[in-house]
Amino acid sequence: MNKLEQLLGLAKVYVSFRRQEIVSKAMPVRLWIEPTSWCNLRCPYCPQAVPEQPPRGYMDLGLFEKIVDEARGFVYDVNLTHRGESTFHKELCEMVRLCRQRGIKTRIHTNATILNQERVERLLDAAPDLLSFSFDGYDKETYERNRVNGKFEKTLAHIEDFLRRRKERQLEKPFTIFQVIEMEDMKTPEQRAKGVALEEHLRSLGLDKFYRKRLHNWAGHVTVEDDVTWAEGMGRGYVPCTFPWYAMTIFWDGRVSPCPQDYFEDIILGDCRTQTLPEIWNGEPMRRLREEMASRRFPEGHLCPGCDRLCQKAVAGVPVGNLKPFLTENLLGYEWIRSLVKN
Repeated sequence: MNKLEQLLGLAKVYVSFRRQEIVSKAMPVRLWIEPTSWCNLRCPYCPQAVPEQPPRGYMDLGLFEKIVDEARGFVYDVNLTHRGESTFHKELCEMVRLCRQRGIKTRIHTNATILNQERVERLLDAAPDLLSFSFDGYDKETYERNRVNGKFEKTLAHIEDFLRRRKERQLEKPFTIFQVIEMEDMKTPEQRAKGVALEEHLRSLGLDKFYRKRLHNWAGHVTVEDDVTWAEGMGRGYVPCTFPWYAMTIFWDGRVSPCPQDYFEDIILGDCRTQTLPEIWNGEPMRRLREEMASRRFPEGHLCPGCDRLCQKAVAGVPVGNLKPFLTENLLGYEWIRSLVKN
């Protein structure tokens, strides 16, 4: 996909979203594809810690290739992650290669706990466009309380090794992000100072971006301080979710959900094993969801009203949330962002 095709796709998505089209004239520009739902951590603020879990498994490479074949020409990038730790999938690097062959960029989000030397070299060889390290703590005590089953020194060493090897090999890819969900106990002056020191250390190894973010409520499945749900926030300004007009999430078994907040598979739009992406995109379940989102009327027990993403500030009718990074990544590209940070 060239830059002009990409921009036209984004423009169509924006128009379709603003018009609240039930049958969208645009196609999705981003996918979340779940290589596996298995995760080795049990973070208390993640649904992975809930005892009752959906069936776990690994995506078949043939199914993955079918999906990206159908996505060619309208999907700009694929997040190779969702509920599980993607680096457990033995063919993750092949998934990156298959996407690149079809002109689709790739993004991987990892907890970095199993990034041994072999996996580091394979990932660097595969060259995903973006690799994000999820690491919620500035010291051993905080990290291991937030990242249950994780080991602070070991995991940090994996990230350091990855950054050093990328620097030694003088590679441009992947663009690297160190992501921290800042809990309340991480906002003290002492913790903030540790965070600054950690950021300076990782940037010295070539890290591109240190990203602090707030916890979201996984569509009501996780309790978050100062959480504002749809029901509470209607008086403060309801903003329709953008996901039904720009993206889809595909579970490891091929079933499709509208967004990565749907952890427990509450909203199933179709199945990639028996349907094509265009069929699912404007199929009856998706049309119904768009109508509910546009009309602000959801049936009892629906997943979306519990989500904190329906109550956000908006610019030009679009939720602010992740608008800035989405536009810079799509319009400018990671190389431009890296050069801007360095200058």
